[in-house]
Amino acid sequence: MSKKGQAAMEYLVTYSWALLLLVIVTVAILSTGIFSPSQFIREECSIHPDIGCSGAQIYNDGNTKINFRITNNLGYDIHVKEIIFYVKGESAGKETKNKKITQGMYDETSKHDLGVELPLGTMQRVDVEITYYTCAPEVNPGCTTDSDFEHLMVGRIIGRVSEVE
Repeated sequence: MSKKGQAAMEYLVTYSWALLLLVIVTVAILSTGIFSPSQFIREECSIHPDIGCSGAQIYNDGNTKINFRITNNLGYDIHVKEIIFYVKGESAGKETKNKKITQGMYDETSKHDLGVELPLGTMQRVDVEITYYTCAPEVNPGCTTDSDFEHLMVGRIIGRVSEVE
């Protein structure tokens, strides 16, 4: 083999080892899950600009359940009729409230069973529909639960399914 051929072979072998090492390191890094899309999704709880949502938690204790708190910042009282939950577009049950929430106060929805099994450690989205009656003094001063004063708010809760509450 000529000196040019030997130099070419050494060049190819050296860079082949370097390329192989690069592939091995890339596979090792990707297998850790650090670049998993769920790593870039942030947890969120949003329902309405004037209805605060906090403390959202999706957890699994044999059944998948959800906890969250809504705060009334609308400027007037509301009477929450019900909260309906959806997971992956399918109904995941509802919670009948029939509870008045005074302006500035909050109400907790806790341990509501979603009726579906969601895998631990995954990011999941739960859509929320809150049906309520306005108790604004200029509209419904008696805060009656008449369908004329009924409204609907739609929001979402995105969170990682944890093992315990």
